Amino acid sequence: MNKSSCKILFLLLTLLLSPALLKASGGIWLNADKIPQTTGNALTPQITFDCSGNAIAVWGQDARARSSRYDASTGIWSDSTIISTTPGSIDTPQIAIDCSGNAIAVWEQSDRIWYSRYDAS
Repeated sequence: MNKSSCKILFLLLTLLLSPALLKASGGIWLNADKIPQTTGNALTPQITFDCSGNAIAVWGQDARARSSRYDASTGIWSDSTIISTTPGSIDTPQIAIDCSGNAIAVWEQSDRIWYSRYDAS
C-alpha cells in the first residue's frame, strides 16, 4: 500500500468513526462527532441504515467486535456495546439490517467466522 492509499484509508476510517451527516436539502456536511466508545484503537468500521434512517455501526476494537446504534429520531448514537463473546483479533466486520431494524453482524476472529444478531423488538 502506498502513501496515497494509506491517506485515503485513514480518511475513510476517520469519517466512519467520526460521522458527519450530509443535509440532503442543502448538500452540506454537518459537524462531525465521535461515536461513543471506550478508549483504544478502533478498526475496520462498517455501517448500515434501515428504512427509517436508523443506523448500526460495527468495528473491531481491543480484540472485540463492538457496535453502536444511531437513532434517527433523536440524532444520538448509543454507547458502544461489545458483541463478540470471545476475545481475539477482529477482522473485516460486516453488517446488514432490514426495514424493521433487525440486524446481523459477521466478522473473522482467529480461525473462524462469528456472527451476532440485533433484535429491534
